[in-house]
Amino acid sequence: EPFFSTKGAAGSGLGLAMVYGTVQRHSGQIIIESELGKGTCIRLLFPLSHHDEHEVLKGRPSLELPKLDILCVDDDGRIQEVMREMLARDGHDVQVCRNGEEALDVFRDRYSQGNVFDLVITDLGMPHMDGEVLARKIKEISPDTPIILLSGWGNLIKANGDPPDNIDYLLGKPPRMRILKSAILEVLSKGRDLL
Repeated sequence: EPFFSTKGAAGSGLGLAMVYGTVQRHSGQIIIESELGKGTCIRLLFPLSHHDEHEVLKGRPSLELPKLDILCVDDDGRIQEVMREMLARDGHDVQVCRNGEEALDVFRDRYSQGNVFDLVITDLGMPHMDGEVLARKIKEISPDTPIILLSGWGNLIKANGDPPDNIDYLLGKPPRMRILKSAILEVLSKGRDLL
C-alpha cells in the first residue's frame, strides 16, 4: 500500500508512491514478497534499453522558456534541492519553501510589493496546509498565477479525471526536466502571450 504512513505530522509517507511512479515511467515492475516474521524482499525490474539517450534527445526540438520567477513548495528537502537545481540550471529564479504556510506568507509578501511570482509549483501532501489548500489561497489573491501540482499521487489523480480545482497542471513525482518544461510552457501559454 503506497500511501500508508507511520510518520504522522512529520511527513506524508509518499516514498513508495514516488518509487512506483518512477518505475511505471520506465516501464518497470515492482515485486514485493513479504512473510511475517521472516522479512520482505523488494525487487525492481526494468526492461533493457538499447537507445542512446543523447541520440534520442538530438532529434527532439528544444523547449525554450522565458526566464521565470518561480515559487517551489515541498516538505522534502531533497525534492526542494532537485527542483531548485533543475529550474535554476534553466535560468529561472527559484525560491523554495518547506510548507504551505511558509509559501503563502512569501507569496502574500511579494504580492503586496507588486511583485507576483510567474509560477507556483507545489507538492500535494504536506502537513498543516496541503497543496490544494495552498493553491486555493493563492488563486484568491492572484487568480492568474499558474499553479502546477507535483505529487507522488500524480498518475493516480490523472487516471481519475481532471486535476483538482485551482490547479493548472498536474505532474507525477519526480518529474523529468523535459516533461516539467513542457508543463510550464502549457500553463504559461493558457493565460499569457509569452510563446
